[in-house]
Amino acid sequence: MSHFFVYRVESRNGLGPYRDETTFDYDYICQSKNRPSPWDDGIEQVRENDLFGFPSIGKLKRWFSKSLPLLAKDGYRISGYKVPVVAVKRGKKQVAFDSLAGAHRIKVLPISQVLS
Repeated sequence: MSHFFVYRVESRNGLGPYRDETTFDYDYICQSKNRPSPWDDGIEQVRENDLFGFPSIGKLKRWFSKSLPLLAKDGYRISGYKVPVVAVKRGKKQVAFDSLAGAHRIKVLPISQVLS
C-alpha cells in the first residue's frame, strides 16, 4: 500500500486550530485568499472524520505564517501523519484525509523547531 505524508498543526488533544475552541484568535487564521475553504481549494467532499493538513512543512508555514508563534505559545505543535494514499484528498494548498482510514501519527515537532 502506498502512503502520503501529511503535516498538521494540532493541540495536545489532537484538534486543529479551526476545531479547538481554545484557539487564540480564530478570526486571524480564518479563510482568506491565502487560506481558502476546502471547497474553494478543490476538495469537494468533506466528511466528519476528515482532518486537514499539508503535504510539506513549507506549505504549512505559508498557510499559518505569522500565526505560528502564537499557536506555539498556546501549546500547538506539528504532527506528521503517514496516510494511505487512497484516504487523501488533495487541494491546491491543503490536503484532507480520513482519520479513520489507517492514518498514523509518526512524528510530533514543536513549532519552534520550524520557525527559523
